Amino acid sequence: YDNHPASQFATRLWWVLKYYGHDSVRVLDGGWQEWLSEGLPTSSAPPTTTTAIFTPHVRAQWRRTAAEVLQSLETRTMLLVDARDEGQYAGRIRRGLHGGHIPGAVHLPREALFTEDGRFLTPSDLESAAIHRGVTPEKQIVAYCNGGVAATSALFALSMLGYENLANYDGSWNEWGNRDDLPFELST
Repeated sequence: YDNHPASQFATRLWWVLKYYGHDSVRVLDGGWQEWLSEGLPTSSAPPTTTTAIFTPHVRAQWRRTAAEVLQSLETRTMLLVDARDEGQYAGRIRRGLHGGHIPGAVHLPREALFTEDGRFLTPSDLESAAIHRGVTPEKQIVAYCNGGVAATSALFALSMLGYENLANYDGSWNEWGNRDDLPFELST
C-alpha cells in the first residue's frame, strides 16, 4: 500500500516483485487513506518478521526496452498504452526534450482507472475503460508513463481483469522523449 491517490508506488512494487518472479503480491485497494477511513488498526511499532531467502527469477516478458518498443512500431506486435495525463500525451505539457507520445500509443491515463476516493474502478468499469480504448486481453500490452511508475497502475488494473500479456516499458517517456533518434507524435 501507499498514500498515492492512484496507488502507483504500491503497484510499482507489485510489478517489480512480479518481474523478479514473486507471485504472492497484493495491493491494498484505496491504499493508506482507505485503511484509515475504515478505522482499521494501525501501529508505529516495528513489525516482527522472520528471515527468509528470496531467489529472483527474472521474467523478461514483464519488461520492454526502447529497442523492443521501436521494433514493435514496425511489426505492430505490441499495443502501447500511455498512462500519463492528457496534456502530456497530447504534447501540450512537455517533460523532456520532446513532448507527445510514442506513435500509435493509445491513451489510458492512470486517473481513468480510479474513483475519486482512490479506489480502483469496479471490474466492469475497468473493462469498459480498457475496451473503449482498444485494450483487449488477447493483445500484448506494453504500458509506459514518464518513468515506469504510473504505468504499473494501468498494468495492475488490467491484471485484475485477467489480462496476462502485460509489460512495462520502464524507460518510458523519460528515455523516449529525450532521444532525437526515436519517433513521437503530437495530438490536437
